[in-house]
Amino acid sequence: MSPYFIDDFGSPPSEYPPGSQKDYDYHMKKVIPFFTFVTKLGNQTLFSLAYLVCFTDPTVFPLLRRSTGTGICNFIARFLTIFAPLVAELDAPIPIAVLLVLQIIALIVSFFFASESAKK
Repeated sequence: MSPYFIDDFGSPPSEYPPGSQKDYDYHMKKVIPFFTFVTKLGNQTLFSLAYLVCFTDPTVFPLLRRSTGTGICNFIARFLTIFAPLVAELDAPIPIAVLLVLQIIALIVSFFFASESAKK
């Protein structure tokens, strides 16, 4: 994807020749914060939705264990995010591999949640 779409949103043009590596780098410095902001909005929305589901659906966390379960999940998630900057600074394929492995683990774990039909 070309980073030059950011000019359509009002970003000032660079003083470098169009199509040069410096012009490309200039535009990438403008695009990365844009995508970071959009990603943070999406993460917050999904976290809020998951938090609401934990308190409205008794199959995820039963009533008597709800606060303990969400507290443990919150603690683990915040503890693992401490290592995010360290992983992000590793060589190119390693951060994506770590993200992929964590997502696969989450997918496998999600299959073991009890469904409403399994309890009846």
